[in-house]
Amino acid sequence: MATRFDAVGDYAYRTSGTPNSVNYTFACWFRINTDRNALGAIAVFVNAAQTAYHGLYLASDGTTLRTTVTGNTVTVQALTAGTWYHLALVRSGNDNLVYVNGTLAGTHTVASGATMTIMYLASNTATEWINGDLAH
Repeated sequence: MATRFDAVGDYAYRTSGTPNSVNYTFACWFRINTDRNALGAIAVFVNAAQTAYHGLYLASDGTTLRTTVTGNTVTVQALTAGTWYHLALVRSGNDNLVYVNGTLAGTHTVASGATMTIMYLASNTATEWINGDLAH
């Protein structure tokens, strides 16, 4: 079952049981419902002080997948609205590895060793909402 997020202030977050170790994997199925030509946060992991973060985002064009680590961004690949993608963000030591449909699509070095204690889905709680579906 998928959860639909409509880019109107809805998101999910978790503050316990988050992947706070150095090595972990976050995976989901994701589909863009409507290309809003706007930034969108798919999954974001944040430290308790909210000074360090990393995650999967849509770029300002609304369809380009990117990974961001505390303000530093790496473009991964373009996605098509209406198409389901299996996305995985793998934290391995000092690297974030991004997989799209099982294929390594991007690598991003993680400078921060901060422990991530908060996980947001479909937003970063500011303005970067997604109009899409997430499924596990």
